[in-house]
Amino acid sequence: YNWYKDVQAACNLVWDPAIADFFVKAKTPLVLMGHARWATIGAVTLANAHPFRVGDAKDTGLLGMHNGTIPSLKEKDRTDSEVLYERIAKDGLEKTISNINGQKAYALTWFNLTDGTFNVLRNHDRTLYYMYSQDRTIMVYASDDAFLKLIAARYPTMTFGNPVAFDVDEHS
Repeated sequence: YNWYKDVQAACNLVWDPAIADFFVKAKTPLVLMGHARWATIGAVTLANAHPFRVGDAKDTGLLGMHNGTIPSLKEKDRTDSEVLYERIAKDGLEKTISNINGQKAYALTWFNLTDGTFNVLRNHDRTLYYMYSQDRTIMVYASDDAFLKLIAARYPTMTFGNPVAFDVDEHS
């Protein structure tokens, strides 16, 4: 896997030549995770940018992004998202989600570096859509289906299916 963090406009992800190269040359299944952060908890800084990498070694732990707000997980100088992924890595998904007190809005995506799985979970308070390329070598997801339609328009030589919403409260 490769990962990169930056603080920039979301549209740059779609127009970046290096990202375009991933799409065009994908030979194996590809999941490209990008996150446009609306800073509700914590300042807009590189440290607070997604994805968050938790774990001790390069090939263990989680690499994840969270769209939403979980005020009870905010800790000094850290976002709720970072704390959330640390708890999922330590305590597991079910225990972490069930122990969140108060408001919890989330669309979670993470790559489990230990077992090589891509994971998704959202609740009713956040949307999350996905679409596949026709040959199913590329899956793209976003919290707004309009963003997926923009990607499909950006790459007219590739054929994508229509955006579909991930199921609510279904870990996939």
